Amino acid sequence: MLRFLISGLGILLFAISSNAQSVIFTDDSNMTLNLINQGDFFPIPIAGLNDPSLNLGISYDLKIDLSSNLVVQAGGSLSNSDVTSSILSTSLKTQTTYPVKTDSLKVVQGIDLDRDAKKIYFIDGNLDDPFLGRICRVDYDGSDLECLVEFEFKSPLSGGGCKLALDIKNQTVYFIRGGFEILKAVITTGEVESLIIPDDTFLADIVLDETNNRLVYLRGTPSTSYFLYQYDLSDPNAEESKIIDIEFQDAKSLFLDEERNQIVIAKQSWVGGAYVVSYGGINLGNLTFLDMFPTSDLVFFNPNGISSFDDLDWDGFTSEVDCNDDDPEINPAAIDIPNNGIDEDCDGMDFISSTSALEQDKITIYPSPVESHIFMDGIPDSASIELIDVEGKQYAKSLENTQIDVSSLMNGIYLLRISHSNKVIHKKFVKF
Repeated sequence: MLRFLISGLGILLFAISSNAQSVIFTDDSNMTLNLINQGDFFPIPIAGLNDPSLNLGISYDLKIDLSSNLVVQAGGSLSNSDVTSSILSTSLKTQTTYPVKTDSLKVVQGIDLDRDAKKIYFIDGNLDDPFLGRICRVDYDGSDLECLVEFEFKSPLSGGGCKLALDIKNQTVYFIRGGFEILKAVITTGEVESLIIPDDTFLADIVLDETNNRLVYLRGTPSTSYFLYQYDLSDPNAEESKIIDIEFQDAKSLFLDEERNQIVIAKQSWVGGAYVVSYGGINLGNLTFLDMFPTSDLVFFNPNGISSFDDLDWDGFTSEVDCNDDDPEINPAAIDIPNNGIDEDCDGMDFISSTSALEQDKITIYPSPVESHIFMDGIPDSASIELIDVEGKQYAKSLENTQIDVSSLMNGIYLLRISHSNKVIHKKFVKF
C-alpha cells in the first residue's frame, strides 16, 4: 500500500505493509509523535517547537495512557554548558501537544505513569547539586510537583541511561543510574539500594513485567548490540538471565505488551525499525515496515491494529458505530445491562428484561483471533445474523447460526450482529 506524506520539506513517498499492525513512536529528527495503523501514517507535530520556554530537543522517554488518550514525553537538551528539560503531554483525541512541566526541571530522562492516580513519575537532576539525582512525581496537568527520593549520580549531570520502571502496587521505583547499575527506591521511605550491577556493559532501558513480577531490560554495548535480560523480583536469591541468546543490533528502548506476551525492542533513531520477541524467548522477527522511520522511542504496539484516532475511547469501534465514543464500556460489543436506562451495546435502546431467548452472556463465538471459521453457540434458530466491520459495513447476512467461513476477509476487527424478538446484540472477533 502506498501512502504520501506532505511536509515542509516536500513530498515523501514510501511503501508500508498492508498488515493490521499498529505502532506509536517518536521521531527526533522531525519532533513528531507518529502512528502507523493498518498501513496508514499519522504524524502529530509536537506543538511549540520554536518556543524556547518549552526546552524541546531530543526525546528521552515516553509512556502512553490509553484510558486518558495521552502520550507523556520527556524531552530537552543536554550539553556541558546548559541542561534543560520539559515534560510534555500529547492528546490522541485532539492530536495536540501541551507542556506539563517546563520549569524547576534539570535533566529529566526517565518517566513512568500511575494511570489510576493520573501522576507522572520521573528521574531528574538536582537543581543545586550536579552530583545528586531525584525521583519526583507531578499530576498530568502539571500541578502538585513532589520530589520523593534522592540519590547520587556517578558523575555530574549523568542523565544518560536514567530510565525507570514504576511498581505502584508496592510503592517502589526500579531505575537505571548512569547506564551501569539498577537501583531500587522505596517511595514511602526514600530508601535506595543497589539491585543489579552487571559487568562492563551499558543498560539502555528497563520495564516492569507485573504479570510475572520481573524486570526486563536491555544491556550491551552502546551504538552496537544489546541482549535482552530478565530479573525475578519474587526470588530474593535471583540472578539475571538472558531471555533470548540473540544480539539485537542498535537497540534503544523497550515496550512490554503483556496482553499478547510480547516484547518490542525499538532500534536507534538513525537505524529505524524494531524487533519483536515472545515472553518465551522466541524471536518473532522485525517490524520491517518501520525500517524507513527514525523510531527514537516506541510507546505502543498492537499486532491486531486499532481504529486510529477516529476511535476516541480506544475500544476498537469508531464513532460511526460507537454511540458513546467517550466511554470504552459502551460499544456494539458491550453487554447491555437490563433496565438501567443506558444503551451499552448501541442497538438504539436499553435492554428491557423479557422472555426473549437472545442473551449476550449465553451466546459464545470462537475462536478469536480466527483464521478460517467462526463457530457459534447459544443462538436461537430463528435469529437473524449479519457480518459487519467496526465501521458498520455489511459483508454478509442471513447467515447460518452454527459456523461462518471468514477465510476471505481481510485481517481486522469484525462484528456479528444478531437479532431476535426485537433484541439486537453484537459479538466481536478478530480475523488474522
